[in-house]
Amino acid sequence: MQLLSVFLFSLSANIDSFTVGLAYGMKGIKIDYRSNILIALITSIGTFISMGIGLFIKGFISEQVVSVLGCTLLVILGICMIINSFKTKKTNEEDVSYTDILIKPHKADKDKSGFIDIKEAITLGLALSLNNFGLGIGASASGINIYLTTI
Repeated sequence: MQLLSVFLFSLSANIDSFTVGLAYGMKGIKIDYRSNILIALITSIGTFISMGIGLFIKGFISEQVVSVLGCTLLVILGICMIINSFKTKKTNEEDVSYTDILIKPHKADKDKSGFIDIKEAITLGLALSLNNFGLGIGASASGINIYLTTI
């Protein structure tokens, strides 16, 4: 059962990565193996840290309270992202936030070269990690194995 939980969590946590990869493929943006490995490492470290925080919090607060807080946080973040997607922003093209990258993945290619370099891969990896942070906290608080999930 533990492996099934880890698999389902990993699948749900990586749907954004799949969507970003799909968007890059449709836009013709390429990611070489070094950048891809760097993105994977950053998201794995982000998962490990968020799940570690979840384990830490679990020691002080009951599982039910952590679950309610985690769900509330996810709902609030989702509502904020929906509201932000309707707002039209007139910002400098150089100003790209992590949520901008998740909504419009091609913005990670800041130099518009059609290729994700190491610096852009770091930005993309951090954006994907931050997006899954609350999910990792909730998953570890609910008892999913932190080491299997990170691997």
